[in-house]
Amino acid sequence: MSSYAEPGWARRLLARRPRGVGYLLKDTVDDTAVLRDALHRVAHGGVLVDPKISAQVAVPAPGPDGPLSPREIEVLREMAEGRSNAGVATALSISVRTVENHIRRLLPKIGVFEDPDGNARVRAALWWRDHGENLGSSTG
Repeated sequence: MSSYAEPGWARRLLARRPRGVGYLLKDTVDDTAVLRDALHRVAHGGVLVDPKISAQVAVPAPGPDGPLSPREIEVLREMAEGRSNAGVATALSISVRTVENHIRRLLPKIGVFEDPDGNARVRAALWWRDHGENLGSSTG
């Protein structure tokens, strides 16, 4: 927890430790249930960034595995539109297995990790909503 909304500090923190980490602002955590939920998510490998600075922290290549490929961007965009893996495969004229492989590679790149208390597809769609436009002309 921090008193300072410093996107640079949050970026450095996430670069050093892309799992099980959080950067929350003290003035936004005014409920013990919110704090308890945040601690639980981080303890289970989740990543939390305070909404007040999350848009400033996001970068097109947030993970250690490099930037998203053009095809990963397309897959993520289709996922964010609510398509199943089969629906993504049909829309992009690729196999379901290829879609699964792209998803497996792209989720860590956007900081979405397996979490028994969350849904990776939903978190990926939310990430796309907040950051997809920053990925260039491939976003459609």
